[in-house]
Amino acid sequence: MANVRISKLDSTGLLQLKNMDCAPLPVERDSIYILFYRFFNDTCRLAYVEDELVGFILALVDQTDPAHAYIHYFFVKEEHRGMKIGEMLLNELISVLRTKQLRTVTLMTGNPKNEKYYSKFGFVRDEDMMDKDKTDPVYKYIIEDKKMIFYRLDLRRQLR
Repeated sequence: MANVRISKLDSTGLLQLKNMDCAPLPVERDSIYILFYRFFNDTCRLAYVEDELVGFILALVDQTDPAHAYIHYFFVKEEHRGMKIGEMLLNELISVLRTKQLRTVTLMTGNPKNEKYYSKFGFVRDEDMMDKDKTDPVYKYIIEDKKMIFYRLDLRRQLR
């Protein structure tokens, strides 16, 4: 197995991240990355194999509920998948959030195949989000039009 190093988001990592091909993530990401670097770097981690940036997880603490975090981007380069880099990133983030004594972390994805992966970490479908008032145009767009699925992890629950 390759030598994998997980680190916090720093200026060197940000400059590498902005040039990374993260398809299918949106192309214009610089402003988002800078916001994470400036305001949420405590809840962001980068994965390197040797000196090559191969993955990242960017999360933020909810400004309306400081006991809740949201995973915004989670990515590992295709050629490095299967090396447990995503697990390392997610486990590191979960550990950081527990240390900060947050209660929950959520994410959304448009890929229903991800459910098996996230369930290994204790994530469950967030039925409260899935059942939001579909007359609200934002939730209607996210849930019905984009077919997004929400997942939630109770950080107070310890996995066996």
